[in-house]
Amino acid sequence: MTSAKPTLSPDSHPRDEEADAKLLTNGNFGKLDEVGKLAVLNKFSQLSKSDESSRQAMLDELSKLMGLTELGKLVALDELTWAVVFLYFRQSANAEIVYQEGEHSAGRRSLLRSLKIDGPATVPQLARARPVSRQFIQKLANQMATDGLVEFINNPEHKRSKLVRLTAKGEHLLVKMMERDIKVGVWLVQDLNESDLHTATRVVRTLREKLVRVEEWRTLLDQD
Repeated sequence: MTSAKPTLSPDSHPRDEEADAKLLTNGNFGKLDEVGKLAVLNKFSQLSKSDESSRQAMLDELSKLMGLTELGKLVALDELTWAVVFLYFRQSANAEIVYQEGEHSAGRRSLLRSLKIDGPATVPQLARARPVSRQFIQKLANQMATDGLVEFINNPEHKRSKLVRLTAKGEHLLVKMMERDIKVGVWLVQDLNESDLHTATRVVRTLREKLVRVEEWRTLLDQD
């Protein structure tokens, strides 16, 4: 009978912190053994639960250990990313209540808005902009076409790939959705600063534009 592999724990092995520091100089996290990596991970996981003074002390310690002068920005980026992710999840869950368009309320609102702002687009173009699978957008667009909210029209640039276009009925629904957005939005923005919201939007857009440039950052994953 094969014994189970023991669970790695930073507390079960004494750490040579000086040796770890040498390995981590210049952000060389990958050269630590698994227990060392878990030790660093544990420190990171404690950051979000720390008060401001303890947090800064932990950041200074980790920054020195890992040789990363931009560590504070990296942690802030991680927290921003997860905040956006969970905001999206919450918004998606609330969409059915707000828009009353069934389980695909958020998807319908998103598609109608895109078509109103950017004009007619193909299913692949709509999918790439999200990004989600082409099949998902095709199914959603078909359902919305059946309901008269969008229509498929000829594409002068591609005979086989139809354009999806907003209909008058779809535009009317979008107006109703916007009315409901405003009712909830007025409550949401209470106690928020307008300039902070503009800054948040600018930062998120900049990050998205950088992430789209996959070929520029993909090679970083192959570096030692």
